[in-house]
Amino acid sequence: MSIVLYFFLYCSILIIERESDSVIYPSIDKILNIVDSKYALVYIVADRAKQMTRTGYYQKPIKEYKSAKNIGRALEEVYDGLIHIEKH
Repeated sequence: MSIVLYFFLYCSILIIERESDSVIYPSIDKILNIVDSKYALVYIVADRAKQMTRTGYYQKPIKEYKSAKNIGRALEEVYDGLIHIEKH
């Protein structure tokens, strides 16, 4: 096989590994059924993640979160209905 083919196969494997590592829980599509727009979701989740960082207050025990970062934990809280979102 040529070097170009080896390089292509190597890059394909890296892309597949990255895609499997970066699966977001919960799915953004499922959360958009709860929140009307992506912009509102970004605002709500960013604000909640900052609040977690400042206060250290979490609505669930830390071991119950699947995400290690506050931004992911905030997404989980929205998905689980722990953050009440008023629609106008």
